[in-house]
Amino acid sequence: MKKEFFIKEEDNWRKIFKIIKKNFKELQLWDIQKIFRKKDVKINSKRAKQDDSAVLWDKISIFIWWEMEKNFEKNKKFLDKKEKSKKNFPVLEKFFQENFKIIYEDEEILVADKPAWIAVHPWSNHPEWKTMICLAKYYLNKKNPNSDNFIQLAHRLDADTSWVLLFAKKSDSLRNVNEQIKKRKVDKKYFALIKWEITEWLDENKKSWKIICLVKRQDFNENKSWKNSSGKSLERFWKKVILAKKWDKDALSSQTNFIISKIFNSKIWWKIEKFSLMDLNIKTWRMHQIRVHMESKWTPLVMDQMYWNFWFNKIFQKEIWLKRHFLHSYFFEITHPKT
Repeated sequence: MKKEFFIKEEDNWRKIFKIIKKNFKELQLWDIQKIFRKKDVKINSKRAKQDDSAVLWDKISIFIWWEMEKNFEKNKKFLDKKEKSKKNFPVLEKFFQENFKIIYEDEEILVADKPAWIAVHPWSNHPEWKTMICLAKYYLNKKNPNSDNFIQLAHRLDADTSWVLLFAKKSDSLRNVNEQIKKRKVDKKYFALIKWEITEWLDENKKSWKIICLVKRQDFNENKSWKNSSGKSLERFWKKVILAKKWDKDALSSQTNFIISKIFNSKIWWKIEKFSLMDLNIKTWRMHQIRVHMESKWTPLVMDQMYWNFWFNKIFQKEIWLKRHFLHSYFFEITHPKT
């Protein structure tokens, strides 16, 4: 079975593998890889590789083998039912109305307000319909029901962190934003609350400070196991970021600049504790960067469950009623993709 189509503006300069994956959702990933291995994907009658990019109005032709064709119609019916159930899902509509607020939108990008507790993409504790990417897709499908809407996350935020989240509505815009992030041309600022008076280890003559160190990701096991529906025993793993050394293979440089906005005292239970409210500007975009940098100076974020003291968090939660780490993204500056 031969299929042919032309590249639209939203897929301009996008990788051919991702374009086929998007246009032929009925095909499994291994089927698409097999088609490439058998040299059955062509751009303008020339053989294409997985990493090749396609330009506007390029003609793409693929040949689907008979063994793949068997499951093609079955998968198509299943996906059609799935899409209909998503569109008519009353819980998603209610969740969308409560949590998706647009700050700015044009033809290239969409900026939305991200509430705390909502993940940007699906993972173990967050189902697909309770994520920001699903809400953004739901919004575009509701706005333009008869068109193929492209939208992707331009960056990520932790589930507990609140505010500005940027989406790209075209592949060109997504690539442009990613290049700006790689070249460190994006300015992003946060408010954070930490325990202790941070000036104890700072030079008081300076108005601003910076933390520079090497970090790397590491897998941790929670030492808890459970059985899934098939009876197979599973263990829970998660990724945590730790300080690295120069000789570590996965070590990445990271830098955070900050100023102290306010220092104050507060009574927590029977004791008066010192707190510092900080204004942080990240220069590199590493996973859990601010949280790790604060922990490295023994001044971790308040209510950070992964990088701090469990018992103080429990007491603080009872006194202040804060159930997430105190980190808020309040400023995001980027050059518009079309300028």
